[in-house]
Amino acid sequence: MVKWFTRRVNVGHFIGQWIESQKKSTFDVTNPYNGELLCKTTNCDIHEAEKAVHAARKSFQKWSLETTPKQRGAILRKWFDIFVAKEAELARVLTLEQGKPLAEARGEIQYSAAFFDWYAGEARRIYGQTAEEAGMPPGVFNVITADQNRTAAISKYVCASTDVDVISFTGSTAVGKLLLAQSASTVKRVCLELGGSAPVLVFESADLDVTVKGAMAAKFRGSGQTCVAANRFFVHQKVRCASNRFISLGYKMLY
Repeated sequence: MVKWFTRRVNVGHFIGQWIESQKKSTFDVTNPYNGELLCKTTNCDIHEAEKAVHAARKSFQKWSLETTPKQRGAILRKWFDIFVAKEAELARVLTLEQGKPLAEARGEIQYSAAFFDWYAGEARRIYGQTAEEAGMPPGVFNVITADQNRTAAISKYVCASTDVDVISFTGSTAVGKLLLAQSASTVKRVCLELGGSAPVLVFESADLDVTVKGAMAAKFRGSGQTCVAANRFFVHQKVRCASNRFISLGYKMLY
């Protein structure tokens, strides 16, 4: 087991505090590169999902009515500061768990932190662990960890719960359709960012060096699994004449 992760073994999920699942079940988190065990984490089920939803609903009044916009903004700003301070640490976690390049992992942490920065300002206008450190009230922010066998049941419960007002999901179109259908009975708001169909257009005036660099990043970032990954190329006929150079440049970038 990787030493860095040892303090996170069996920590449970976060609902104002780190707790174990009722059945004390866990699942392995492994490095996809070499299969090395990184840690064991709580394998939640419907019981834990219900606790998380109820905790969020119960804490909503305290968060929205008993704190001022300035106080909420300050908490979000502190969360942003913690994300920035722990960028290298959090990026390493993503790389070890997902196998993505460290540079991409750092970019993902920076992108995530930007949301806290934005909403910290918006909170004043009224229109996981870092959350705990930032002072987020118990129950406002909850983490439910589960393996693939239990995720579907938990998602179905969350979609059908009348205590959940909004579902936000980024992933495949097939899963997005399923979540939308499961949320229909409660007519809740659903925000979906699903798989795209992104083309790359290469015009006659294109600088091949710049084009190839951008095209390779668009196609292979996140091992080609990002929702905006390029999936087809439209290349001007005159540029196609230089296809060998285009391919050669791309190959060099990969290897």
